Amino acid sequence: MFKIITIVIIICLDQFTKHWAIQKGPCEFLSFLNIVNLWNHGITFGIYQSIPAYIVIGATVLIMLYIVWELRGTKRKLDQIAFSFILGGALGNFIDRIRLGFVVDFLDFHIGTVHYPWPFNIADSFIICGIGLLILSHFLFKHHVRL
Repeated sequence: MFKIITIVIIICLDQFTKHWAIQKGPCEFLSFLNIVNLWNHGITFGIYQSIPAYIVIGATVLIMLYIVWELRGTKRKLDQIAFSFILGGALGNFIDRIRLGFVVDFLDFHIGTVHYPWPFNIADSFIICGIGLLILSHFLFKHHVRL
């Protein structure tokens, strides 16, 4: 149940913030954060924008099914959290792709005139955090460290 609640919270947070960003429009939100409206028709980091949508959607479905399979099979709490983060983020972006035909990216972090290379969203953040937790889990459990 914890996994489902985590995934639903991530999806809701992601969809709410994307809706808010679209309504807010491009602006400087904080001194180090701009809200932008970027419609990402590609895949990771907006690359491969010429790939047909049905291939991107099909690949996404296959990847999400694999993550569900891994999530159901793991007993480690850290891995469950990691896979829940990845699946929640993937579903948040998948909803955009099905509903809108693109993924909404809106977070543009910067220090002065130096910007993070590309805008991203909350779903992307959870996917990256989940991957980081899986890497951490690999090294912790490889060396038999317990959390």
